[in-house]
Amino acid sequence: MFKNEKRIVIVLDNATIHKAILNKKVSKALNIKLVFLEKYASDLNPIERVWYSIKRTLSTVYVENLDFFN
Repeated sequence: MFKNEKRIVIVLDNATIHKAILNKKVSKALNIKLVFLEKYASDLNPIERVWYSIKRTLSTVYVENLDFFN
């Protein structure tokens, strides 16, 4: 049914829900290719750089109460 359409590729981490049999069946039926990242590929996940920056900044600051974040 979808053979003449462009192929969609989705890059996923290895979360259990992403590897569910239903996801695999539906993606195959819709001609969607699922590409899984390596077990832990933090260098491929941009949010990891954000967490690193936040941790580096906050690790040097003593937070007495939540007013600090306002």
